[in-house]
Amino acid sequence: MLRHFVCVAIAISIFAFPSVTFSQDEEEIDFNSGTVIAIKKDSNEIVVNQYDWDSDADIEACYTIAPDARVENADSWQNIKPDSYVDFEFMIENDKKTIVYISVYEAVAGEE
Repeated sequence: MLRHFVCVAIAISIFAFPSVTFSQDEEEIDFNSGTVIAIKKDSNEIVVNQYDWDSDADIEACYTIAPDARVENADSWQNIKPDSYVDFEFMIENDKKTIVYISVYEAVAGEE
């Protein structure tokens, strides 16, 4: 009788409380590099001339800078000058490219 009760209790717990899995889309980080064309401080954006592997050509791409983006070799992303070479990591969410890390390989404003 006890064995029957245990089996029924296990069956009820399996069917009554199915395991719940929370599928979280992991944020995929992409990498790219290129030459800065423009810095749009008012809209937190940077325009970069970069190589596009799909079209086998250089293109201009606009990225939003995340408020908490890490910046290397500059005190702030706002100080990056046009014609500076940068590499960066970014996420794409709702067709919006957002930079989360950027490194500058040329002089930035005020550091010549």
